[in-house]
Amino acid sequence: MVTLTPTAVTVCLLISAVEPQYFTIQTENSWINVTAGDNALFSVAPSAGVQSGRWEFEGRNIVAWNGTTGDIINDYTNWTELFLPNGSLLLKWVTVSDSGEYTVTMIPNIGIQASATITLHVVDQFLDDNNIRSGAIAGIVIAALFSVGLISGISVWLVKRKAAGMEVQKRGHNNANVNSTVRDTSATVSENSGGTYENIPRKQKERAAEPVNGNSPYMGLQLQDQSVYSDLMRH
Repeated sequence: MVTLTPTAVTVCLLISAVEPQYFTIQTENSWINVTAGDNALFSVAPSAGVQSGRWEFEGRNIVAWNGTTGDIINDYTNWTELFLPNGSLLLKWVTVSDSGEYTVTMIPNIGIQASATITLHVVDQFLDDNNIRSGAIAGIVIAALFSVGLISGISVWLVKRKAAGMEVQKRGHNNANVNSTVRDTSATVSENSGGTYENIPRKQKERAAEPVNGNSPYMGLQLQDQSVYSDLMRH
C-alpha cells in the first residue's frame, strides 16, 4: 500500500483546484419544427450545476434566472414557462413571428459559462394547406394540358392520314375514269371508221384497193375529166 506524504496530498489538491472545469450544455434538438398554435419545447441539459442563466430570442432577453428564481420578460409572461434547475424553456401557442434562433447561456457553479442555440421554425397551417392545394391544382392543370395536347396531336394525325387515303383513292378513281374514256373514244373511232368504209360504193372500194399506176395519163384527173382527155388524145 502506497502512502502519500502530506506534501504530495497538498500538491494534488492544488492541481485539482487549478485545472479548468469544462461546462457544456446539451440540446435535445438543434432545430424545432412546429405548426402555428402549438407549443415549442426547448429542452436542454447542463453538464453541471448552474448558478444562473438566461434565454434570448434574436439577441433580445426572454427570461433570466438566478438559483431557483426566474424572471420572465413581460412580453412573454402569459405564454412562457421556465423549468428549473436544468433551464429548459416552453413557448405556448407559437406564431410564425416566433420563428428564429433562441440562445441559452448558463453560468455553472464551477467553471466557465457556456451557450447553446436552438432554431425554431413555425409553419402556418393555413398557408401550408393552401400550398398543398395549390400544388395539387397545378399538378392537375399540367396533367390536363398534357392530355389535351396528346389528344389533339392524335386527332391531327388521324385527320391527315384519312385525308391522304382519300387523296390516293381519288387519284385512282380519276385514273380509272381517264382509262375508261380513252377506251370508249377508241372504240367509237373504230366503229365510225368501219361505218364510213362500209358506206363507200363497191366500185370505189375496188378502185381504191387497186394499186396506183404512176405512169397512168389519167393520174390526178377526176372521172368526168378523163373522158374529155381521151377525146382530145384521139384527135
